[in-house]
Amino acid sequence: MACPRRPAATPKEVIATLYRGMMAALNDPDTRQGLTKLGIDVVASTPEELSAYIQSEIPKWAEIIKASGTRLD
Repeated sequence: MACPRRPAATPKEVIATLYRGMMAALNDPDTRQGLTKLGIDVVASTPEELSAYIQSEIPKWAEIIKASGTRLD
């Protein structure tokens, strides 16, 4: 299978496989403890929940970037 040019083009089956692997890792007590020791708050969500969260953050960060005067060249 060819690698998609954009993450949005990633096939749903690939996303599902990655999600299952990530959940298995995050549910491992040693992994969770190691991440917590690094100061990482483990928040597991579905791919759909993550997408909704990202979409909800875009307007906020767009306004902050606009207010800062930051520009892409």
